[in-house]
Amino acid sequence: MANFRLLWLVPSTILILVLMIFSTGVFGIFYETAIASLLLLGILCVPVFVSGFKWYEPVCAMNAMFSLLGIAGLYFAYTGFSSAEHAVHGFQDFSLRAPLTILYVISWVLCFYLGYYLCRKAPVNFDASEPLVSPVVGQKEILLKVFSAVCFCLAFINTAYNVWLFNPESPWAYFTSFGVSKYREQVNDGVFTTLGYHFYIVGLILYRYSFSSWSWPRLAWFFLLLSFSLIAVLSRGQIFFTFSIVLFLFVLEYFLSHIRDRYISWAMALLPLFFLIVVVAYFSRLVSVEFFLAQKSGEDFHVLSSFWSKVSAFGSLIFGKGNVPNLPAMIVYEDHFGSIESYLLGESLISWLSAFLPFFDATYIGYGISDTWYPNNVGGIPPGVVHEMIANFGALGGLLAAVAFGAFSAFLFNFIVSKRSFVLFVIYSALLVRFWFILPKVEFAVLSNSVWLFLPTVVVFGVFSLVCRAFFSKQ
Repeated sequence: MANFRLLWLVPSTILILVLMIFSTGVFGIFYETAIASLLLLGILCVPVFVSGFKWYEPVCAMNAMFSLLGIAGLYFAYTGFSSAEHAVHGFQDFSLRAPLTILYVISWVLCFYLGYYLCRKAPVNFDASEPLVSPVVGQKEILLKVFSAVCFCLAFINTAYNVWLFNPESPWAYFTSFGVSKYREQVNDGVFTTLGYHFYIVGLILYRYSFSSWSWPRLAWFFLLLSFSLIAVLSRGQIFFTFSIVLFLFVLEYFLSHIRDRYISWAMALLPLFFLIVVVAYFSRLVSVEFFLAQKSGEDFHVLSSFWSKVSAFGSLIFGKGNVPNLPAMIVYEDHFGSIESYLLGESLISWLSAFLPFFDATYIGYGISDTWYPNNVGGIPPGVVHEMIANFGALGGLLAAVAFGAFSAFLFNFIVSKRSFVLFVIYSALLVRFWFILPKVEFAVLSNSVWLFLPTVVVFGVFSLVCRAFFSKQ
């Protein structure tokens, strides 16, 4: 009863604070955008009140990113869209259309709920001290550590090779120039590849699975391996896809741990620190680019001053540059498809296959929109899953697609949680972090990144299982 009252106390307090803010008139002509954003944030809280709710459900992962759209809506309403880098409409258009766009997102989320909860089965409540996956024991445990060590060796060889290609005299410069990784100058002949970096992740997973409980030496060793792996992977210049490895391991650890209640408490305490590190890494990447340009032009550059300027411009860099679901770009997608360009009829939903089938002709709508509406922009401007569905099936078809996608997500959740196998938990953790979580911001093409996160581990663990059957079949 106390917990129930607490659940209602928090939103009630927030509602009172919001009413006080609205009474000051700070949102001006964008007050409808602010109201729609608050309504979205309220709708996103619905799953918390559903019986048997689990934090690792697909609906929870998606809502976490959708909540950033709600916060962005409040930010744009407060600033009048003045810092929106991808805004091509006038203030009056935004005041009229932004609330409608957010209301459509709310409708899409409700349709997703409909499909999801029609098919979702409440998972069984397991004992928090009961392992969800059977641990490896005996000689298999030793062999798994050997496989882990081999993976780390392969990954390190690839990293050392890349350092030799670009910065053999100053290896540290290779890692600190991650912001301009695309513009590094190769000083030795060879083919640049980061394919071996996937083995860092495989090595971390296999090492963690090789023991059932933590100890201080294991924790120290794991942290050391993780730190070096992140530095190596970050050298590619991809902030989210580097730190998504940590989120992935965080989810996977929950399924492997036999002290899940305490683990969640510790993880929640460290989560704010993790997001702070991600933001600092993003700002550092921007500073790295400016430092590179200053060096090229021979100008003086003050690193600390540049960094603090990024901190002071936090809102415009995070929300204005589209690092969260991009509200101004969503309105552009509404103008584009069905008038300038015909609906795609599902073409973009299978674009992720091009990462594995070289002959496959993919449709990346983010790049098409960028070329048409933002010719000076570098890279694509993704629509987010809601407006990707609009681009494929129209407004009404997008809502029907949300119902189907919700049902499909619930089916996968039911299947994986009921089977409780190591390989399936690896696959599910990757999908949760690099697919469902990020999908409200990007497009279905991101599924390829999720597959690349789990596929090497599945293959290596398959080889490990074959070796075990060949040599330890009697155990």
